[in-house]
Amino acid sequence: MPLAPVGVKSGFSASTLKATLTWSRNYEMDLAGYRVYRRVAGTSSWSLRNSTAITGTTFAEAPPATGAAYEYALRAVDRTANVSPLSAVTSVVSADRTAPAVPTGLTATYDPSAGARLAWSPVSGASSYEVQRAVAPEGPFAQVGAPLQGAVLTDPAAAVGTTSYYRVRAKDGAGNASAYSASVRLDAAEAKPLPPTAVSATGRLDRNTVGWQYDGDASHQFHLYGADSAAGPWTRLTDTPVTGTGYDDFAAPVGEARYYQVRTVTALGTESAPSTTASATRIRDVTPPHMPYGLDAWDATDGVHLVWTPNSDDTDHYLVMRKTMFGAWEQIAVVRDGTYLDTGTAPDVQFGYTVRAVDGSGNVSPLPEPGYGTVYGKRLPVHEKPAAPASVTATADNGNVKVEWTPSTSTDVAGYYVYRTTVADPTTAYSVSPFITGTTFTNVDVPVGHSWYYVVRVVSTHSQWSDYSPMAEVTVPCPVLTGPPTPRITGGGRGADYAQLNWQVGACDQGATVSYNVYRSMSSADLFIPEHRIATGVTALTYRDPGLARAYYYYVVTAVAADGTESAPQATPFGISMMAP
Repeated sequence: MPLAPVGVKSGFSASTLKATLTWSRNYEMDLAGYRVYRRVAGTSSWSLRNSTAITGTTFAEAPPATGAAYEYALRAVDRTANVSPLSAVTSVVSADRTAPAVPTGLTATYDPSAGARLAWSPVSGASSYEVQRAVAPEGPFAQVGAPLQGAVLTDPAAAVGTTSYYRVRAKDGAGNASAYSASVRLDAAEAKPLPPTAVSATGRLDRNTVGWQYDGDASHQFHLYGADSAAGPWTRLTDTPVTGTGYDDFAAPVGEARYYQVRTVTALGTESAPSTTASATRIRDVTPPHMPYGLDAWDATDGVHLVWTPNSDDTDHYLVMRKTMFGAWEQIAVVRDGTYLDTGTAPDVQFGYTVRAVDGSGNVSPLPEPGYGTVYGKRLPVHEKPAAPASVTATADNGNVKVEWTPSTSTDVAGYYVYRTTVADPTTAYSVSPFITGTTFTNVDVPVGHSWYYVVRVVSTHSQWSDYSPMAEVTVPCPVLTGPPTPRITGGGRGADYAQLNWQVGACDQGATVSYNVYRSMSSADLFIPEHRIATGVTALTYRDPGLARAYYYYVVTAVAADGTESAPQATPFGISMMAP
């Protein structure tokens, strides 16, 4: 048996958390090595720390970092497995790096007078606890108050109507902290308000009326619940709380009992217990609405248009009725407003129409008496729009224009109209012909010296108009002059004792006129004679006739050529009255 090891010494490094042993070497010739043993100080059970014999004289390990004292001893072993007695015992104290256990049993309750009350199971070895709070389960969390030694906490910061999440961890005297516990949710619910009292319900024609009394907080509101029996099930009737102490249930079924309960609602949405139950039966409406007024019909190609004045009573919708001349009434439509278009008839077949009003209870206004409340209409047939002439020609001939066109290819043609304009836009043209059944028209006395555009439209026997034909352009030349053309007085005015004349140069003048003569008379019959000439050699297109007495005067103007040739006057003299002051 080898000798027990001697000179055993031990140490502990707080930085590496390792215990180190050294000892003196044994000098037995058959020594195989050493075995190291450890136990918690104050206990009797040793544990072997090395699986193979140590041949050196040092050993190091990291004992559990619990802050406990650990004792070490050695035995020498020879090659035949003989073991020496235990060496002297040496000890080390480990550093405490072991966190306490996670707290369990965390609960949270709400006390309106104190706030949140938290409690958990104490943790062995814990010297303090830290509590954290968040408004969402995933955080962020913030510490509530200072660390505490007990396992209960009151958090006065929890407010009514809020939701908080709490978690807790334990810490030991060495500052080691456990992981946080699972979070618990706390809904800081307020106390239930008082329910309403004196609940009553009354059935009416169009609704049930529910009323109640409430002596609590004036800011509280109310929710209504309804059921088909006193035992429920109950359905909330109000999407938003009612502010007063009454409610009208317009959706109540007619002739069936409905049961009601009322619950008080706080600003945070907390509801009271249900009130007592009241019931009512909505009265059945048996009075039909009146027949609609102002029914009228008119015919169109898309159908028969019906209009009437909507009822101002409890009418919900209308039934449109139709019948043949000697047939029975049939319902053809249900409408909500005061119009309807009947497209379901054949063209040119006349029908009678009436409208019946229906209220929310299904009461229907009566059918009309014969000769009253019935209108008649028919859908007009759709007639083809005739085709316009494919081509048009216009030829000037001695101050006239002859217009010719190809016939319309349509079978339904009543005749044609010819239009004239000064620009290449058919929409500006105006009619210059009577109704024409042929394909030619002569436009006489066309103003000369201008270019004109002619266009033709077709009208059918059913008053359908074609589009415009292609346009034909023609220029009416000025005639060969034998004298200056006749000017035309276009307007005039008057002063206190004078008359003012304005005129235009005659058409196609071509520079023939060099001056104008003015004639005046108090009669239109003998105006154009030398004795009534009051001005000659006028070169402007205006003339003022001064010094006139109060009378009615007639004027004409003639053009004078360089050789003295004078034009004829305009056919109708221009009259100016000087009678008024």
